[in-house]
Amino acid sequence: MDPKDGFFLETLHDVEKKLSTERGTYGLVKMSGLLRQLLLDSLIDDVNRSRKCRIRYRAIDVHDVPFTAVILAGNPTIYSFQDALDPQTSMNEHLARDFTKEQFLQLVVAVADGEEVTVYETIVHAAHRLGGVHFDGIEKETHPGLKVMSKSTISVGGFSPQVRQLESIARVVLRSLDELRRCVEKDIGRR
Repeated sequence: MDPKDGFFLETLHDVEKKLSTERGTYGLVKMSGLLRQLLLDSLIDDVNRSRKCRIRYRAIDVHDVPFTAVILAGNPTIYSFQDALDPQTSMNEHLARDFTKEQFLQLVVAVADGEEVTVYETIVHAAHRLGGVHFDGIEKETHPGLKVMSKSTISVGGFSPQVRQLESIARVVLRSLDELRRCVEKDIGRR
């Protein structure tokens, strides 16, 4: 067995724990490091290299949601899309589309002071600034929108918007990796 296979499965299991039994600010921020490993550090690509599963991230591009343009036209200080990204928790499930990993990472999940914040930027911010992997602190944040969000006292379900957004990102990622997970489990079971 390739050690990356076991690491991949354990990483998925850990993300699931952070979404359920370890759901809190600490757990969600730590989950950003796991998402970073999966999506940005090529763990998925390495594990899928020989399996060749077609991985697509089923999500909603909030720019496809009709009322998004109306809300953004009002220039809100912060507009965080939260569960609207995830078709299973969105009121706009019919707008869901499949995205490649690169496209998914570029989906906008928030706008703060007119600056768009993507899935990629949300993961990196939590992983590198908030303590998911490194704790560099928000004062070193260079993204203008994330600076505004980090200084805000807005709370979504008891979490800052950028931390709470990690939940819908993780749910989309877990569902998208279901086929690869089954392939890896099957391969491990055969050995």
